[in-house]
Amino acid sequence: MMTHKAGIYLHIPFCLRRCGYCDFCSYTGRLSDMPAYVERLFSEMRRTPLPPDYTVDTVYLGGGTPSLLSGELLARLLDGVFSSFRVEPGAEISCEVNPGTVDGAALRLFWAAGVNRLSMGVQSLSDRELALLGRIHTADEAVRAFHAAREAGFDNISLDLMTGIPAETPESLAATLAGFAALGPEHISAYALKIEEGTPFAARRASLGLPDEDRQADAVTAAAEALEAAGYRRYEISNYARPGYESRHNLRYWRGEEYLGFGPSAYSYFGGWRYGYGRDLDAYLRDGFLPRQDETYIDARAEEEEFLMLRLRLCEGIPVREYEARFHRDFYTLFGRVLDRYADFFVQRPGAVALSPRGMLVSNSLIVEMLASLPEGEKGT
Repeated sequence: MMTHKAGIYLHIPFCLRRCGYCDFCSYTGRLSDMPAYVERLFSEMRRTPLPPDYTVDTVYLGGGTPSLLSGELLARLLDGVFSSFRVEPGAEISCEVNPGTVDGAALRLFWAAGVNRLSMGVQSLSDRELALLGRIHTADEAVRAFHAAREAGFDNISLDLMTGIPAETPESLAATLAGFAALGPEHISAYALKIEEGTPFAARRASLGLPDEDRQADAVTAAAEALEAAGYRRYEISNYARPGYESRHNLRYWRGEEYLGFGPSAYSYFGGWRYGYGRDLDAYLRDGFLPRQDETYIDARAEEEEFLMLRLRLCEGIPVREYEARFHRDFYTLFGRVLDRYADFFVQRPGAVALSPRGMLVSNSLIVEMLASLPEGEKGT
């Protein structure tokens, strides 16, 4: 019997303090609700079984701040995963960590519970920039948390890096990049600050002193060059890794593979359907479930569009033969004109087409051009 694979995402919507830029589903002042919340997640997983021919090879705890969970609650939650699904030996089990919420004892409990990959939200090694972002940790605390994670046994650690922070300078970014390289994590996610509507930063946008597009592009380019010089391979627009340490769970999203999400604001993609849940923590705690929302069947046309959009985020690019086999179209007949017109923004390799570093800076515009080349009015084949 052929075995299919799926990922599991668990949303932990609790924080000590919301950052000024954050648009994720999170709540402050609700830590006392965490035990009941874990039980709700446990129950929800038990009544959402995967088909018998499926195994789980990635689990991701995101937030919010999952590292606020006690070792006991985390172990309970992962027991729920292992008792509800067939989890493969060697599955990647990731947990997001705020450096200001953990110490060596907590990290040892995380390791003992089964977490084998950490994603640490460091963002910067400038205390001034961290304060402007509203982070609760200092640069020194971030470094100490990283070393504590190593001592706890973690040999797969990712650090989040943010560019375009108010008050960031080329010198401060270079210092942060050098500091990250000196720590030597296996993975680095480097994202540009994005101002989301409805956040405190959006209300203060005019007074934040944000960099213009050119300065933001310069920061992204500087980060890419420094990280690649330090031995990190760029494998997605915003992600870099040592060989073999790419995020398996996030690759699942970019390659259009299946996953189930649990908790408020979580999304799933399974059996051709994509759906999510609302952001109502009180309803979830009261009722034990949330009704599905944004439920959409991904038909052939939508699948083709997503294939193009997501694969162009990856440095491996669009595998031409796979595209043609799946969608029964000649790739170069459809997209040859775009590739010729924007030749400097694409890399054409035998069997694949990807964005160049320059193309990654304007990826959204190039993706729009690609999608516009698809025949109108079709629903796919």
